[in-house]
Amino acid sequence: MKLQFSLVGSLKTRVILSALVIFVASIWVLAISTIRLLQSDMERLLGQQQYSTAAVAASAVNDDFNDRMQALETEARKLDAKLMDHTAALQTKLVDLSVLHQQFNGGVWVADATGTAIAEFPATTRRIGVNYMDRDFMSAVLKRGTSTVGSPVIGKKINAPIFVMAAPIRDATNQVIGALVGVTNLSDPNFLDKITLGQYGKTGGYIVVDPKSRVILTATDKSRILELLPAPGLHKYVDRNIAGYEGFSVLVNALGEEQLASVKQIPAAGWYILLGTPTAEAFAPIRHLQQRLVFVAVLLTLFAGWITWWILRRQLSPLVAAAKAMDQLSHTQQIPAPLPINSQDEIGKLLGGFNHVIETWTVRENALTQGKEKLELAASVFTHALEGIFIADRHHVIVEVNAAFTRITGYTGDDCLGQSVTVLNSGRHSADFFIDQQRSVDEQGFWLGELWIRQRNGEVFPALQTTNVVRDAS
Repeated sequence: MKLQFSLVGSLKTRVILSALVIFVASIWVLAISTIRLLQSDMERLLGQQQYSTAAVAASAVNDDFNDRMQALETEARKLDAKLMDHTAALQTKLVDLSVLHQQFNGGVWVADATGTAIAEFPATTRRIGVNYMDRDFMSAVLKRGTSTVGSPVIGKKINAPIFVMAAPIRDATNQVIGALVGVTNLSDPNFLDKITLGQYGKTGGYIVVDPKSRVILTATDKSRILELLPAPGLHKYVDRNIAGYEGFSVLVNALGEEQLASVKQIPAAGWYILLGTPTAEAFAPIRHLQQRLVFVAVLLTLFAGWITWWILRRQLSPLVAAAKAMDQLSHTQQIPAPLPINSQDEIGKLLGGFNHVIETWTVRENALTQGKEKLELAASVFTHALEGIFIADRHHVIVEVNAAFTRITGYTGDDCLGQSVTVLNSGRHSADFFIDQQRSVDEQGFWLGELWIRQRNGEVFPALQTTNVVRDAS
C-alpha cells in the first residue's frame, strides 16, 4: 500500500500542532490572568480614590448641614413665648436673621404649636396661615421636641422641590411652643450644589439620597431630583446603601447602568452620598491595555506558529526522508542508499537504526541470491547426475529420486516415493551394520561405504553409497 502523507496525519503536523497548542495556551493563560489581575488592581485603586472623593464630599455636606442646623437652633433659642404672641415683632425678628437668610435659599418661617405658619421671610412666599402638621418634620419637632430634617417634597407654596430643617421653640418652662423652619429650595442654587455641580471624570456624578423616604434629594443630573428609588427588595444595591453601607463596588444602578460606585453616609442629616462613574469610562485605560495584550498575544501566537513550524520542519526533515525511502522500498524493492546522519540525538539514532536495517537487508538479499544460485546448481546436479540419488526425510521416507536412480534400481518415482528406504535393503547386512551407519551420520554428518541394494526386479547388486545430512538454515 502506498504511503500517504496528509496534512492532518503527518507526524510533523501533529507535533507542530501539539507544541503550538501548549505554547499558545501558555500565552493566553498568561494574558488572561494578567488582564484579570490588572482589572482587579485597577478596580481597587480607582475604587479607593473614588471613595476618598465621596468621603470628602460627604464630610463637606455634613459640615454644612451641621452649620445650618446649629444656626437654626441658636436662633430658635432666642425666640420666646412673648415674641410668639406678637407676630409683628416676630416678623421683624425674622427679617433681622440675615445669617439664616444666607443659609436657607427657600426662606425661613415660624410655626406655632399647631403647626401653622405665623411669620416668614421673605413674605412673598405667602406661607402665613398654612398648616404643616401633615409634614413629617413638623410633627416630629413639635411632638418630640427635637431638631429634625424633613423628607424632600414639593413645597406647598413655592411649588418646587425642597427639604426643610426645623428646630423647636420653647417657653420658659421648656415646653415646645413652636418651630423655627429653614427651607432649602433644591431647584435654585443651594449648598449641595458645590458637590453635585462638580462632575467626576467625564460622565461620573453624585446623588444625595434620603434613605427614610427612598428619594433622591439632589444629583449632578438635576432631572433626578425627587426621583423615587425602587421599593425594598427590588434592587439589592439600593437596599444595601439604605441599610447603611459604606464602601466602593462595581454595580448596576437603579437606571440599569454598570458603574464603579462609592457610598458614604452623611450622619448629621441621615442621608448618604453616592459617587458613580460608568465602568466604560472608569476602566477605559485597562480595557485599552487589554486590547493591546490581546493584540500582542495574537502576534505571539502567529510568531510561535511560524517558528515552531520552521524548527520542527528542519528537525523532522530526516524523518520525512526516511519515510520516503521506506515508501520507495515498499514499491520498487530497490534497496535505498543509507541516509546521512547529522546528529546523535533520537532522530540520529532512528536513522542509524534505519541504515542498519538497510545494511542487514542488503546482506540477506545477497545471501538469498547466493542461496538461490546454489539451489539452482544443486537442482541441476541432482537432475543430470549419472549416479543414482534419492532424498529421504528424517523418518527415512523417500521424498525425491533422480532419473539415474530410476535407471539403476528400476524403481520409478511412483514406486518408491513415500516408501521407507528399507525398500532397497538387500537383506545381506546385519542390524549392527545399519546402527553403525546411522551413528556415523549422526556424529559426522555423512557415511561412505559399500552395501548391497535390491533392485525392483529382486536382483541384488553391490553399490558405493554416500549418505549426507541436509540441514535447513536454522
